[in-house]
Amino acid sequence: MNWTIEFGGDPQDVTVTTRGRASREGFFGFNAALVSDTRWRPGMAVLLDHSNLDTSELTGRDVEEIAAFVLRLSDQLGSCSCAVLTPDSYARGLADVSISYVSPSPFAIRTFAKRAEALEWLTERKLGRST
Repeated sequence: MNWTIEFGGDPQDVTVTTRGRASREGFFGFNAALVSDTRWRPGMAVLLDHSNLDTSELTGRDVEEIAAFVLRLSDQLGSCSCAVLTPDSYARGLADVSISYVSPSPFAIRTFAKRAEALEWLTERKLGRST
């Protein structure tokens, strides 16, 4: 699993783009890299683009462990908004299960099939019009 982290954008403050075959270690890696970057600030708006990620080999246990890892980063993530762009209904289902494991949490996470919808939601969050 490969990823890139790009700071800047509108409405997102950071875009994380993943590709290749998804792995638990890959998710741990990009989340740790994100919050340890000196440009990261708790509460940023994040576009998490998994549209080129193959999630077919992730297991339910992987999803639980990924969610637990993200929860351990709660203080560093703060009240960030994270729009998750998924390639298909299977990946969206996995992401939704993962989100259920981290709820309630100080951050807001939603899954989307279309980039425009994800960006609209992030815009609404920044304007205080969306939950």
